[in-house]
Amino acid sequence: MELTTMHELDAFWWQKTKPMYMSAFGNGGKTEQVIRRMFERRLALFHVFHEHNEAYGMAFSSISSDRKALIVDYLTVNDEQRGHGHGREFVRALLNWGSEQRLQAVIIEVESDPSPVNLARIRFWEKCGFSITDYVHHYIWVPEPYRAMYAKLDPHAELPFTDGQKLFRYITNFHRKAYAR
Repeated sequence: MELTTMHELDAFWWQKTKPMYMSAFGNGGKTEQVIRRMFERRLALFHVFHEHNEAYGMAFSSISSDRKALIVDYLTVNDEQRGHGHGREFVRALLNWGSEQRLQAVIIEVESDPSPVNLARIRFWEKCGFSITDYVHHYIWVPEPYRAMYAKLDPHAELPFTDGQKLFRYITNFHRKAYAR
């Protein structure tokens, strides 16, 4: 399997991966209008994990304005492919891509309520090499609290990794640009 990273919302791959995105994030994800606007503004990257023309996973991300971190906005694997290790393989490919881009870290946010689903997601990311921060972030526009997780790509990285509040500055800066009118 291979990872293809694009600076545009490629029509072929979006058609293949949109059902994955909608299944995983339909009610809580960004609308297609917001997604398209992110690409028009050159804020986002579109990652597709695939073999030939068969998509196994997709992600949207952004590189921080200081070019130190990859902020993963959404990542999912095809429902039928879950449980076969494709998600971890996809994340490993994404981490390798980030290293090739000379980024220092990959940052994600996870829901922090201790529900079985949220705890399983956190365990998944931990198995992929991510560490969770203690800080709990409360957005004003969504009810659930979040925590930042990170995977350090550069052992000499300067990001404030253990400070979740500072990591959320990267995340909220991206969200502010993505939703700006």
